[in-house]
Amino acid sequence: METYIFKKWETIIGIPNNLYFLSLSDKYGSLTIFLKELGDDENTKCLKIEFKHTLMYRVTPESSRILPTNEIPAYNGFWITKQSDLLNWFNKESAGIYDDADLIHYTICNLDNIIEVITTANGILSWTDVDL
Repeated sequence: METYIFKKWETIIGIPNNLYFLSLSDKYGSLTIFLKELGDDENTKCLKIEFKHTLMYRVTPESSRILPTNEIPAYNGFWITKQSDLLNWFNKESAGIYDDADLIHYTICNLDNIIEVITTANGILSWTDVDL
């Protein structure tokens, strides 16, 4: 089993550790994920993460990924890699049509699940007041 190097995805400043999954929208190959800051008041933050040119994604409840894995460096935070078991699987399943593409594997670990995205574009993050 190979060990892959995930780097911390340096995102925007001030992302709290208490984000939970709020919603996901997949329209025309563009994926938008909303994570909400845990809290009771109406001023809690909502993080919007957008991925253009999304080729594949999966959302797994954190409780379903109990066994240690060589892929996820920590069950909290935002991670990025260009080499992983998931990318290898994706390339095999797509018969190598993306071999020349610069694929990026994003892993977003939050309070209740693990979101993984394969794309050819950088993720875009922003804070929003929208509460879906």
